[in-house]
Amino acid sequence: QIVFVPLLGGVGLFMFAFLWRTLGGRAARLTVLLAIALQAAAVGLDFQEGLAPDHSLNVYSAIVNRWDFVEFADRQFGETPFDTVTHFSQSLEEGVEMISIALFWTLFIRRLAQEPRELMLRFTDPARPPSQA
Repeated sequence: QIVFVPLLGGVGLFMFAFLWRTLGGRAARLTVLLAIALQAAAVGLDFQEGLAPDHSLNVYSAIVNRWDFVEFADRQFGETPFDTVTHFSQSLEEGVEMISIALFWTLFIRRLAQEPRELMLRFTDPARPPSQA
């Protein structure tokens, strides 16, 4: 985290500034903010997942210690309560990431739709040299 967070944080700030200027419009800017906030939430959930069960900041341990669902976790999932909470947290984290990525894709597709209507693709055979016209 010491190496990659500053590097990827810088890339994220650049991307935010670029999208803020490029996309324009209030709805698009709010969508960018929401997508980035969801990515940050997913990273936070991922961080929680990586904490040791006895760590003082581990929210999952606090949940397990607060509510007694040992019998439920064992009967429904055959797991410990901590493993059950961690499993659902992983599912939530992945879902949040997918929603965020879907928001980014929506932004990009809308932006692409605003470009000129004519788009030409030219496919060539890589084995044959291009013709000189």
